This record gives sequence, structure tokens and C-alpha cells, in this order.
Amino acid sequence: IHMAVVRSSGVIKFYVNGSSVGSPSSFNATNIDLTGQIPTIGSLYSYYPGYINNGSMSNIRLTKTPLYTSNFTPPTSPLPSLSNTVLLLLASSNSTAYADSSGTNGTYTNANLPAWSSDHP
Repeated sequence: IHMAVVRSSGVIKFYVNGSSVGSPSSFNATNIDLTGQIPTIGSLYSYYPGYINNGSMSNIRLTKTPLYTSNFTPPTSPLPSLSNTVLLLLASSNSTAYADSSGTNGTYTNANLPAWSSDHP
């Protein structure tokens, strides 16, 4: 399953397998303030047990500008680092699970015990 969360012009849209599945109407996406929060992938924020992803994730890309603004054909190969990519995780082993392939040379850590798996990379 390919999932994308896109913020464009103050609106957040969710895409699943390239098709728009909606936008939260009560969410203010114009001024997101994360002051004091640790950016987190796979949970609501800084390990909040009630909101943790229990599935597998791979090919995680974060960009400064939206890549998708309408329905699209999802990629079928590893994601490339495009213009304005600030994080790209393309794990192929446990030692590369947190290696940033975006070219920004970010350093990331495994704070909440997820691990790379050859069964579910």
C-alpha cells in the first residue's frame, strides 16, 4: 500500500495507492506549531502508546513542497531523492534503517524500538 499525506495551501489531503481518500475538515493545516515536540514517524508524537503504528513501513520520504496535488500513479521502485527532499529512508538492512538517503546528511535514531526486518522491509 502506498500512502501519502500532503499539505498544500493550508489543506491536508490523504492519498492511498494514488487516489485521494479525503481531507480532515477540522484540522488547521495552515499554521502547524510543533514547538517542544520531537518529530516522530510511526506514532502521534514522541511515543504515545495509544497512537503507534503496528505495521511495517518502508521508503519514507519527507519533502518541503508537495509532490502530489491530485490523483497519481504510485511508484513501484524505491523512492528517489527529489528537489526539496529533507528525509529519505530506504532501509535495506538493520544498519541502514535510519540512514538518510536524501543528501541532507541528517542523523536519525531509533527511539522507540522498531527494527528493520527482512520479512517486512
